[in-house]
Amino acid sequence: MTMPNGVPGPEAEVAALLPALREAAERAGGMLHQLGDAATVPGPDGGWTPVRTVVHLAAVDAQVWTPRLRQLAAHEHPTWAWTEPALGEGPDPRPDAAADAFLTARATVLETVAAMDGAALCSTGIHATFGELDVVRLLGEVLRHDAEHLASLAETVAARPSGPARGGGGAAHG
Repeated sequence: MTMPNGVPGPEAEVAALLPALREAAERAGGMLHQLGDAATVPGPDGGWTPVRTVVHLAAVDAQVWTPRLRQLAAHEHPTWAWTEPALGEGPDPRPDAAADAFLTARATVLETVAAMDGAALCSTGIHATFGELDVVRLLGEVLRHDAEHLASLAETVAARPSGPARGGGGAAHG
């Protein structure tokens, strides 16, 4: 829908973001598959393993983005604080399980957005760091967050010694 002033309405803006949101989860799974066993090895800086990075992305979708989108869909005009999701205890899951978890969590984000009507797409909430966010701006933050972590995964893939991935990668997702 285009607004009377010729500017695309929120429906068009959201529709334009959906492919990138879907692709991010697919890319993450594809990179875990490329890494194979290396997906469970911490980076040289001692940071998260690639699997843990994807687990984080899935957790943020499930514990942060989806609940916030649901609040906007209910026209609650919420106030949000910065939130770091719980990642759970214990060892990292297998790479294919982490990729599947992110795909599932992202599908829920996409389904939540798809179920919103025009009024819900215009609803806003106030974030302590980012200020007022409507659905389009919130999805922009989702993509920004994805890009940050996907860049880290891509660096790990690029730094991996060449040759086929070994074990642990599961089915390709990308």
